[in-house]
Amino acid sequence: MIPSGKTTPSRKEAVGPFAQVESLKTEADTLRAKIAAIYMHMSLVAQRSADRRATAAKMTEITKGVSAESVRVGELEQQVQAAAAGSAKRDAVELLDEAKKALALLQGELELAKLRQTVRAKLSMVSLLEGRKPGAPEGGEEVTGNLLTMTPSSKNPKYIEVAEGKLYPMDDFHYKIDQYYSYARCVRKKETGESIDWLRVYLRGIDRTRDCIVFLLHGNSFPLFRQARAVVLAKGVDVGWYPAVSDTIIGGSGGARPRTHSAGGE
Repeated sequence: MIPSGKTTPSRKEAVGPFAQVESLKTEADTLRAKIAAIYMHMSLVAQRSADRRATAAKMTEITKGVSAESVRVGELEQQVQAAAAGSAKRDAVELLDEAKKALALLQGELELAKLRQTVRAKLSMVSLLEGRKPGAPEGGEEVTGNLLTMTPSSKNPKYIEVAEGKLYPMDDFHYKIDQYYSYARCVRKKETGESIDWLRVYLRGIDRTRDCIVFLLHGNSFPLFRQARAVVLAKGVDVGWYPAVSDTIIGGSGGARPRTHSAGGE
């Protein structure tokens, strides 16, 4: 349509409606992206809620198993005491030993489940400190905040626990390691702690293209950690950290990629 008083429309008037349509399309695409992000967030929240419920149910099941096995151990101990010498006594003792081993495994599994639950809570706290929104997807996401920038790393983590003013690399010399099927229970040998000078020597054997250093921190270990982190970054090695939830470290097969700060980053 030609406006009144004009023989032909100006270029601006001619393309105006089309520009509006394009603008509306852009706005619609933006809204679709926002809706998709909201659905993704809701899906993640629902998945994490389901995981928490599953974990709680599993812990309840294991706790019941521990209770039942404890009762069985008590009954077998009574049978051993009541059994006469000979084959009956031997059989009762054998059954008691097997029950005690089963109870120990269930107790270890319950401890592992509790530690995993505590680790998730601690990691949520770390995410808040780093500035990442709770519930945000972890894969490939860059995390920024008042702390150093942290991103998921594909490098091989070399874990070092920082406790009581000393450094404890995760190896057989510094830890008593007990292997239980799919996981290991590690307790540090307190007399084997290392110093910052040791760390400088240790880093000579680290391949910075393939390896990264991940510190496990206790509440009173941050001053030493900051010194150690500065040494690691000065050597061009990526570094990360996680809170230590107890003096016992439970390690399992698999697990999430470590989050580290790139030594080449800002």
